[in-house]
Amino acid sequence: MDPLHPFMKRFGEGLEQFGALWNDYEIQGFENLPTDRPVMVVLYHGFLPLDGWFFTATVYSRTGRLLHALADRWMFKVPGLSWVLRNGGAVPGTRQDAIDFLKAGNSVLVSPALSGNKGNYKVIWGQRLGFAKVALAAGVPLVPIFTEYVDELYRSPFCDTAPFQTIYEKTRWPLVPVVGMGALPWPVKLRTWVGEPIEPRADDTAESLRDRARDPPQALMRE
Repeated sequence: MDPLHPFMKRFGEGLEQFGALWNDYEIQGFENLPTDRPVMVVLYHGFLPLDGWFFTATVYSRTGRLLHALADRWMFKVPGLSWVLRNGGAVPGTRQDAIDFLKAGNSVLVSPALSGNKGNYKVIWGQRLGFAKVALAAGVPLVPIFTEYVDELYRSPFCDTAPFQTIYEKTRWPLVPVVGMGALPWPVKLRTWVGEPIEPRADDTAESLRDRARDPPQALMRE
């Protein structure tokens, strides 16, 4: 079992229970997640990726394996949040660090881009290639996951406006109002679908691997 700070282990257990009770959280296709080698799990990013937390907590509970979130570097500079991230297994998402981390046998979870209200349930990665370059360099498969109704957990009326998009692209800070049941998410049913691993091929480029990884989650959304 991957080591985890005792507080974060208890927090993960509580998070898993909260997801099951509040959002009736479940996972379909769990068998598609390899357990004998490092992988990069690619998450569709709702405005607040609470499903990623539920998924990570459930994987840890079932297998003892920790999916290390690749987080923006600025998040590790925020007092309090930095402690939570580091003790919860998150690592700064710099390219070489991520490659070395995967080659050392660890698995990671990454969200290439943030969705907006007009982009609900569409894979909008634009020209982002970093995650594909890391997977190619480390020689690990991509495992796409998508959670039904994740965009209904919270609403952000101004998420897709030009000022927000400009601020987010430059700072990676999601500075917009968020609407839920107070601090709690809406109690919608959440079901995470795990796609089959996408193995890097000898003739893959970062662009071709990104494009191959984009199709399965979009197909899951259409289903």
